[in-house]
Amino acid sequence: YKPYLDKYWRPDQMDMLNHQTGKSTELLWQNYTFGNGLNDADFNKNSLKRAR
Repeated sequence: YKPYLDKYWRPDQMDMLNHQTGKSTELLWQNYTFGNGLNDADFNKNSLKRAR
């Protein structure tokens, strides 16, 4: 985890391992944006359907 804007702690890397198959996945995050004008209504079911 790393701090962003001295306020938000977010992961920059996450590793997952499937112990049954031995396969792994690495997730990398970068360029987080905060305060971009999105609100709770932008994430309701109907709004997300329209975004497709």
